[in-house]
Amino acid sequence: MAKNKKQYKIRFFEAKCNKCKNKFDMPLLSDFSSYGEFIVRNKTGSKFAYFETLTNSFWDEVSNIIDEIIRNKKNSRITIAKRQRVISKCLDKINDEQFAIDKPICPKCKSKDINYGIGHPKGVKRIPYVSFNEFDKMNKLEKVELVERILKNKLKTAPN
Repeated sequence: MAKNKKQYKIRFFEAKCNKCKNKFDMPLLSDFSSYGEFIVRNKTGSKFAYFETLTNSFWDEVSNIIDEIIRNKKNSRITIAKRQRVISKCLDKINDEQFAIDKPICPKCKSKDINYGIGHPKGVKRIPYVSFNEFDKMNKLEKVELVERILKNKLKTAPN
């Protein structure tokens, strides 16, 4: 479980669920300067964390493990979105909650039919950085086994 106290300042905007009409605040990264940066969210879509990939080797390491695994399987392919979700599932939990790169979700009805990015600014808030310390502590075999388990689950259930 992550004990990281480091916080990231990010602008939140109003989002609206097209299904239940719920309005809620959601963080957004700039389109112009966010290469290698991600907002990860918990399963309910109510909590967010920041994940940055350019100053560490975590992303490349997990991506290479994915490539090794799917290279040995006939007719195996993985979309960029699935690769991102698999990699994010290797991040540390925050307060026993798994965070992942995924489509925004309404915290009220759990729909992924969300309008966002055109809403009203709701101010700057702090969200935690998510780390990968637990993954770093694993040996190579443990890392491969973890990624294999995530891939098996994701390739069966994750939409494109």
